Amino acid sequence: MKGIHRVVLSLLPLVLFPMGLLAQAYGTGSQITVIPAAAFRGETSADQYTSNQGVGLAPTTDTTTTFVAPVQIPSGAVIQKIEILVTDLDPNSDITASLVDFAQGVATATSCGPGVFIGWSGSSSGLAGTGLLTLAGQLFSLRYRNGCNFNDSYFQYYLRVQLQSTSQSLSGAVVTWFRGVSPAPATATFDDVPTSDPFFRAIEALAASGITSGCGNNNFCPNQVVTRNQLAKFLANALGLHFPQ
Repeated sequence: MKGIHRVVLSLLPLVLFPMGLLAQAYGTGSQITVIPAAAFRGETSADQYTSNQGVGLAPTTDTTTTFVAPVQIPSGAVIQKIEILVTDLDPNSDITASLVDFAQGVATATSCGPGVFIGWSGSSSGLAGTGLLTLAGQLFSLRYRNGCNFNDSYFQYYLRVQLQSTSQSLSGAVVTWFRGVSPAPATATFDDVPTSDPFFRAIEALAASGITSGCGNNNFCPNQVVTRNQLAKFLANALGLHFPQ
C-alpha cells in the first residue's frame, strides 16, 4: 500500500498542474496565473457567491458594485494579457475592468497614490452572454518596491471589476505573464566582463540575483570550464533549494 500511495502522490502534480504549465515554472516563456472568483472581494456588501457559471460574484441589486482581487505574480514579471470571465446579459450597461495599483508608504507622491489606473482596461461592450473580457494595454512590468522614487514604498496590484446589475456576474480572471531578465546596469560588476561584452546583461543578472559571485579577485572568469561543484551551487541558488531538518 505504501508503494501505491507514493505513486498516487507522485501523479498529483501532473493532475493539478498540466505539463504545459510545469514546463514554464522557470524561464522567460509565457505562464498563466488564475485568479478565482473567491479571490475577489466586494467594495460594498451587495455581492453574492453565485452565477450561471457556477461559483462567481454578482450584485444583489441593480447598482454599481465593485470587486477587487490582488494580482499575485513575481516582482519584475511582465504582464502580456489579462482576461476576465464574465457574463453580461444586461443590454443597457456594460461591465468594466482595469488594473490598478495601491501604493503604501508614499505620503507625498502625486503619480502613484491609492487606486491609480496603470493602463490596462476593458469593457463588455458587444458581449452578449458569457465570454472573456480582455483588457487592452501595453506590456507592463510589475515592481513591488521602490516605486515613485520613494525607497520606503511598495505597491499592491489589483484587478478592479465593476458590475452594474444582477444580470451580470464575474467568475474569475486569467493573467498571462513572463519573467524577464533584469536590465543591464551602467557599470560592470566583474573586471573581466565589461559592459561591451555580449553576455554582460545575463551575467549581471546572475550576479544581482545572488546565483554567482564570480571566481574571485573581482572576476567572473567567463571562459573557464564550470565544474560539477560550481554547477550544483548555481542550481541550488537559482532554484532556492532547501530542505527541512
